[in-house]
Amino acid sequence: STSLTSAYVGSEIHIADSPDGPFIPLKTTYPSCNNPSPWVMNNGTIVVLCSWSTVHGKLVNWRIIAAEQLEGPWRDVIELSITPSTRMGVNGSWEDPFIWSDINGMWHALSHTYTHQPGGPYVQNSISGHLFARHIEGPWHVSPIEPYDSVVKYINYSTKP
Repeated sequence: STSLTSAYVGSEIHIADSPDGPFIPLKTTYPSCNNPSPWVMNNGTIVVLCSWSTVHGKLVNWRIIAAEQLEGPWRDVIELSITPSTRMGVNGSWEDPFIWSDINGMWHALSHTYTHQPGGPYVQNSISGHLFARHIEGPWHVSPIEPYDSVVKYINYSTKP
């Protein structure tokens, strides 16, 4: 893994001695990371899935970073390439990830997806995606099964898209 040696001080991470605050920016080497999804491993290592970030001036989609403490140093674990990115047979976009490790040590990420299909709510469209891996370093795989959809299921068994 590559060490992230950003000189950036202050961050998206804020700390306080109490839930009531005041919150102050943490001095850290935490890099640029959009919509971070954190997970603390059993050994205390903090991993964060970023839906996009900037690395050496280059925009990177989906990467996992890690550190032993919030202050850093942060390091790259892997840049993820979501392949296939197609959903419902149409090229799709993935955003707003949530990462976790299950009781068997498998890694998972759920994401909102969308396929830019016109036609309103009754056109079949992608809503969600599931990635999984045996090890956080990969390889990561795209599940062919959409984990959830946009249909609301009521207690009386009726549905509404």
